[in-house]
Amino acid sequence: MYIYIYHIKESHNFKNKIFEPTLTGIPYRIFIEGLKSAVTKAAYTFALQKYMKYLKMDNPNDLLKYQDNSKFIQNQIIDYLISLKNPPVSLRYATRSQYLAAIMTFYDLNEVILNKKKIYRYLGQEERPIENRGYTTEEIAKIARSL
Repeated sequence: MYIYIYHIKESHNFKNKIFEPTLTGIPYRIFIEGLKSAVTKAAYTFALQKYMKYLKMDNPNDLLKYQDNSKFIQNQIIDYLISLKNPPVSLRYATRSQYLAAIMTFYDLNEVILNKKKIYRYLGQEERPIENRGYTTEEIAKIARSL
C-alpha cells in the first residue's frame, strides 16, 4: 500500500496540506506518479474517486478490467459525462472538463487507447452564466448620480 503526503500550495500562501489518497494498486501508482503538481494529484484523485463511485467500483484496478474492450470503456466515460451534464448533477463545464482530464490521464498513463475525439464531443460547451457587455448610457448616468 502506498501513501503519498504532499505540501499543497494555496494561492500565494504556503500551507501544509496532507494528501493521503485512499486508492491503492499499481494502476493508481502509475497514474499518480505521472503527475507533477501536488495540487493536480489531489484534484485528479478526487475526480477519479468520483468516477469510480459512479461506476460502483472501489479499486482503480477495476477500471482496467475491460482494457481490451476500449469501446466499453469509452461508453462508460460518455455515460458519466452525460450524467454530469444533466440534472440532478448539472456540473459546470470547467468541472466536467477537469474530471474528464483526470479520467483520460488515468487511462493514458495505463496505456489504454481510447477515441479521445469522440469522448470529448460529449463534454458539452462552455456556458457563460453572465452576459459580458458594456455599461449602457443609462447605467453610467445612474452610477454618476449616486456618487
